[in-house]
Amino acid sequence: MTPALKPPPAASGFRVTRWAQHRISNPFQATWKRLTLLSLLDQGLLSSSNFVIGICFARWMTAPAYGSFTISFSVFMLVTGIHNALVVDPVAVVGAKDFGGKAFAYLRGAERIHFAACAALSLLGLALSAVLMNQHRELAQAVAAMDVASFAILLASLWRRGCYLRDDAAGAAMGSAAYLATGMVGLFAARHWAWLSPGVPFAIMAACSTMALLVMRWRGSSGDTQAAMGPVLRRNWQYGRWLALSAALVWMAELAYPVLIGMRRGPEPAAAFRAAELLVMPMYQSLSAVVLPLQPWVSRRVGLEGPGFLRAFVAKGVLLVGTLSTLYAVVVSIAAATLVPWLYPSGLAGPVMAALFPMCVWLILRSVHDVVISTGVRAVERTRIVFIASMVGAVLTLSGGVAAISLWGAPGAATARALGTLVQLIILYWGLRQVHKEAA
Repeated sequence: MTPALKPPPAASGFRVTRWAQHRISNPFQATWKRLTLLSLLDQGLLSSSNFVIGICFARWMTAPAYGSFTISFSVFMLVTGIHNALVVDPVAVVGAKDFGGKAFAYLRGAERIHFAACAALSLLGLALSAVLMNQHRELAQAVAAMDVASFAILLASLWRRGCYLRDDAAGAAMGSAAYLATGMVGLFAARHWAWLSPGVPFAIMAACSTMALLVMRWRGSSGDTQAAMGPVLRRNWQYGRWLALSAALVWMAELAYPVLIGMRRGPEPAAAFRAAELLVMPMYQSLSAVVLPLQPWVSRRVGLEGPGFLRAFVAKGVLLVGTLSTLYAVVVSIAAATLVPWLYPSGLAGPVMAALFPMCVWLILRSVHDVVISTGVRAVERTRIVFIASMVGAVLTLSGGVAAISLWGAPGAATARALGTLVQLIILYWGLRQVHKEAA
C-alpha cells in the first residue's frame, strides 16, 4: 500500500500552511475542481453549439418545418433516454466501481452494446418514417434524418461520458470544441445553399458528433484489451433496468410535450414550445455538466462515508443550484421583452413570451432534480425511486398535460411540465429521506 503523504517536518526549513496541508491530505479536491472547470468548459462549448443551431433554424425555417424538427427531436430524446440508461449512465457508476482500472476496455464493451441497440432502433425509426411519408412528408423526412444521425450522436455521447470515467475532461472539452467548429461550418453551408428542410439540423449534429468522436477516441487510445460484452451487458442491465423503464416514463413526463402539442394543436405551437425552451437550456445544460464528474465522485464518497455525506451534499447542492438557476431565470424574464423579438420571427415571438415564465420555473425545479437529488438517488443505487417518480410524472402528463395543451397550447404545456417536475422532485426527496432513516 502506498503510504499517505505527510507534510514535511518543521525542521525542513519552511512552514507548511493550513491550505497546503489541506491540499496534501486531500489531493482529490484539486483534481475534482479541475475536472469541474473542464466539464463546465466542455458543456459550455456543446451547449452553445446546440443553442446556436436551434436558434438559427428557428429563425430560418418556416414554423411548420421547425415544428416537424421539434417533434422528431422529441422522439430522438426518447431514444436517447433509453440508450443513456443502458449504455451511457452505467459508465459513471458501474464503470467507476467495477472497471476503474480498465476504463478503455469497459468502453469498448459498451460500444458493442451501442452498435446492437442502434441497429434495432434504426429499423423502428425507418418503419415510422415510412408510415408518416404519405400524410406528413416533412415530419417523415425529419424522423428519417434523426434515425440515421442518432448512431453518431449517441456514440459520441458514450465516449464523452467515458472521458470523465478516465478523468480526461480535457479530452471531452477538445471533442466539444471540434463539435462547435463543425457546427459553425454546417450552419454556414445550410444558410448559403438554403438547406432548410427539417432533417438538416440532424445532419449537422451528426457531422459535429463524428468530429468530436474522432478527437475523443484519439485521446482515449489505450493498450487495454476489450472487455467481453457479456459481463458489461449484465452489469449495465443490473444497474440500468429500472432506469431504462423510467427513461420512457421520463420522456412522457418531461419530453413528450412537443409530440403531444403536435398531435393536439399542430407543428406551429410545438415550434413555439421548443423556442421558449431554448432560452433556458444554456443554464440547464451548464448545470447538468457538473453531473459528469460529480456522479462518480459522489458515488465513491457515499461508499466511503455513508449517508452523512449524502445529507450534506443534498443540502448544499439544493441551495447552490437553486440560487444559480433562479438568478438566470430572473435575468431571462427581465430581458425577454427585448430578447425574444430579436431572436425569433414575429409569428413565434408572441407564443414564446406566453410560455417563457412557466419554462423558467421548470428550469429551477429540473436543475435541482437532475443535478442534486437524482445524483444522490443514483449514488445509493435506489433507481427504483426514479422509476416511481417518473411513472407519477407520466400519469400527470397524460392527464393534466394533455388537457392543458388542448386549452392553452404551448403555455399550458410549459405550466403542466413545471408542475409535474415539482411532484417528481418531492418523490425523489422523500426517497432520500427514507435512505437516511434506514441508515439511522
